[in-house]
Amino acid sequence: MDALYLTCVQCDDEFEFTEEEAERYDNMGFDPPQRCPVCRRHKRKEAGTFPSHRHSQKKRDYQRKYA
Repeated sequence: MDALYLTCVQCDDEFEFTEEEAERYDNMGFDPPQRCPVCRRHKRKEAGTFPSHRHSQKKRDYQRKYA
């Protein structure tokens, strides 16, 4: 199990990016993260997009619209 060590663009800390994470990001069509997990969480909280019950509502609305 190999891992990459990336540097966060926000706090300059080094963080581990595992093969499993790389595969998951690739399957979703995402590039590797630019921020460490802590900075990503902090950014989501500031933006108001932190996972909550609103996510399940959006998913439900999508399922109703396209079912």
